[in-house]
Amino acid sequence: MAHMKQRVAITLKLPQLQNLIKRDPASYKEEFLMQKRHFDSELEIFKLRPTKESDRFTELVTFMSHVGVCYKDECSLLPTSIMELLETHANILHTDVRAKLLQSLIMLRNKGMLDPLILIKLSFKLFSVTDKTLRSSLVEYIFNDIKTINHQKQNDKLNRSIQAFLFSVVEEDTTITARKTVEILCELYRRKIWTDARTVNMIGKACLSPSTRVTVAAVNFFLGIENKMHEDEEEEKASGDKTPADVNYHSHSKKTKKRARVVQKQIEHNAKLRRDSQKESSTTTPLFPAIQMLHDPQSLAEKLFKKLRQSGERFEVKLLLMNFVSRLIGCHKLLLLSFYSFLQRYLTSHQQDITLILAYLIQGCHELIPPEDLLPIVKAIAYNFITERCTNESIAVGINAVREIIARSPALLREPGMGDFVQDLAMYGRKTHKSVMIAAHGMVNLVRELYPTLLKKGDRGKHHNPNAQPFEYGQRPVADGVEGVELLEAYERGEIELNSDDEVVWNEDKDEEEEEEGEEEEEE
Repeated sequence: MAHMKQRVAITLKLPQLQNLIKRDPASYKEEFLMQKRHFDSELEIFKLRPTKESDRFTELVTFMSHVGVCYKDECSLLPTSIMELLETHANILHTDVRAKLLQSLIMLRNKGMLDPLILIKLSFKLFSVTDKTLRSSLVEYIFNDIKTINHQKQNDKLNRSIQAFLFSVVEEDTTITARKTVEILCELYRRKIWTDARTVNMIGKACLSPSTRVTVAAVNFFLGIENKMHEDEEEEKASGDKTPADVNYHSHSKKTKKRARVVQKQIEHNAKLRRDSQKESSTTTPLFPAIQMLHDPQSLAEKLFKKLRQSGERFEVKLLLMNFVSRLIGCHKLLLLSFYSFLQRYLTSHQQDITLILAYLIQGCHELIPPEDLLPIVKAIAYNFITERCTNESIAVGINAVREIIARSPALLREPGMGDFVQDLAMYGRKTHKSVMIAAHGMVNLVRELYPTLLKKGDRGKHHNPNAQPFEYGQRPVADGVEGVELLEAYERGEIELNSDDEVVWNEDKDEEEEEEGEEEEEE
């Protein structure tokens, strides 16, 4: 009983001793060494029964992690001892003990007694422990630690080391660890901490993971990260208005010393806001869309399409992959011709989410695709959507889809039989149903601009260009001058000026406005 009272007394004194040591480490070294011997013995005892909860041991661990920085030589092995305990017995440790040990390691890392990469590697090993609270703490720590490392400036050497480790995790692991890695990478990009091509391509590699959950997380990053970042910026602007406010100079009030101080504070505050705003605008680097930073989009699209064709996943996952593959094709102007024949099987009016599939099809069209490969797609849409047996809504959807495909690949209009097809679509402009009529008029307007001779004379319009034709496949327009050079020449001749908003104003228009204002003043 006396022994128990002594131990309790020592435990109660630990926070007080901790405070005294931080103030004067040299004077309390003996007391520290005594507590260190207690810690070593408690550690050995705890290793014999790691499943038990030990308040005494966790108190000593917390104490040692707080004061260890004051006695670095004596505590050089402290991080290693705690890490070995976590690595060996992580799965069987009591929840509270495990959390205390992790907190102690994070504290030692913050005090510079532990290399960040070593603790990050341990953190990823601990993801295998079935403890949601622990996983949340690990994700929060890893994110905050990398954020702290890059707070003042980018630590490229350490970043490369951490990224190399994370890349190996994404590439080799298919468990919860890989999913948490992708989650951390996405959050780092979203918070503009890691926005380099290396990070983006690591997430791109995760799209090919055997784990469906990892694939879905990585694909959703590419499809929606820009929208999320825009929302974050809008929320930040809304939460903290940093525009300089109008200064109340008390022009019509009595001048007092207090009012003078308030005015001076307002002036200084506005000056600070302007300096911060200028600093932000000068240091902000342009951020390209993540999908544009992929090193080998063709290979990624081919592998994802192979995965799409062979997968037995639920239809929502297939839609997600269709969306990403089509966006890769459209953004990078890739050639993946079998993708269109694959989508053709889904082009029926009763297909689930058909509007989404049509949108993905249109998204993946561009002028470099051979028109003979897109012609079967257009015919399939016409057969399944634009017939008298279809509903008015289906007809409108079909005509709009054909119009968008032709707008992205105008060479389609040069294919045989497209003249009769376009004229048939123009006939739907006489339908009484509003959506069908609008869709048909939109189609006529597009063809009138690209290739008006395909239309009947009554549909070509009064001011059409009879010589307008779309380029043949593979033909590209060649510039014979610099776009906008005529404005520069007019500016040099003094015919135009720039107003305060940097907008172009022709001097003739300016003179006319002045004359009109003068006439209005005379009439008044």
